[in-house]
Amino acid sequence: RRTLDAIAAAVTRPWTLMEICGGQTHTLVRSGLDRMLPPSLTLVHGPGCPVCGTPLEQIDRAIALARRPEVIFTSFGDMLRVPGSDTDLLSQVRNGSVDFFNLSSLILATYVPVSGITSVGFAFKNYDDVWKAMDGELGNHIRAEIAKTPIFTVSKIWDNGFRHVTSSGREIKSAADLKGFKMRVPPAPPLTSLFQALEAAPSPINFNEVYTALQTKVVEGQENPLAIISTARLYEVQKSCSLTGHVWDGYWVLGNKRSFQKLPADLQQIITRELDKSATDQRADVAKLSTTLASDLKSKGVNILNVNQEDFRKKLASTSFYRDWKTKYGPTAWDLLEKVSGKLG
Repeated sequence: RRTLDAIAAAVTRPWTLMEICGGQTHTLVRSGLDRMLPPSLTLVHGPGCPVCGTPLEQIDRAIALARRPEVIFTSFGDMLRVPGSDTDLLSQVRNGSVDFFNLSSLILATYVPVSGITSVGFAFKNYDDVWKAMDGELGNHIRAEIAKTPIFTVSKIWDNGFRHVTSSGREIKSAADLKGFKMRVPPAPPLTSLFQALEAAPSPINFNEVYTALQTKVVEGQENPLAIISTARLYEVQKSCSLTGHVWDGYWVLGNKRSFQKLPADLQQIITRELDKSATDQRADVAKLSTTLASDLKSKGVNILNVNQEDFRKKLASTSFYRDWKTKYGPTAWDLLEKVSGKLG
């Protein structure tokens, strides 16, 4: 209190200060310090510092690309600070206001519905199944459908991991525990319908609002891959994590066709090659993280719960969930999925 009083006394005219570290921003917002400051002192949240965690060879490649005279190279240190929601940025890629954007296949399903087939509940058992499908016939089919629009996939799909359910109160150990459970999901029909079929109460909320929604108890829980739960510090507002692995999700790097076609052919090749290489590196990084993140979250006070996935599958099989999505995605895409997953429903 004395420190706040001293600040108020020192600020004799309007001040605007910017912090340039994501950790500082998070601490200020989490603790409520930004709301305790005098009205004449305005805080502006800066971009963070991605260089601290970026491999040197990637920085070298970025610098080499930025030195080309026909290239304007930009970088956002924290995607949570990029203006606009996921769906808004997707619209900007479609109309050419934004040239490139990485987006979850789940969110892309609001525009290209078949992209959501990767997240059919409990379809993939492991990563061998995932890459067999997404680097094979199913992935090629999805990319062809996306290419029928003003956008296209610049590289092979990136890994967003298997998704798990977290909670601030109720522990989710079985399908029955989800009944009436208020939880955040992305604005993506496959996940909304999955949890509706499991009798939860899903609420679509954009990712940049998730922490606040959990902190203020707008929802009791959410679902995300372990890497996202960790990096977004959701463990600060959640008490348990149930390893449901209910769906796998990936990121597509999307580009506007007109913008991309304006680039020289050799530069197009460089972009595609480097993004494909980065996708391979990123998949390996996520695989390594998956082996340690559960333990890391447990050390931060999160109760890690193992669940019987078969219980959830039986609940889904008792509903029209699989039949409904087969009708929506069509026989071609569904047959390609079941080539890897086996019979669903």
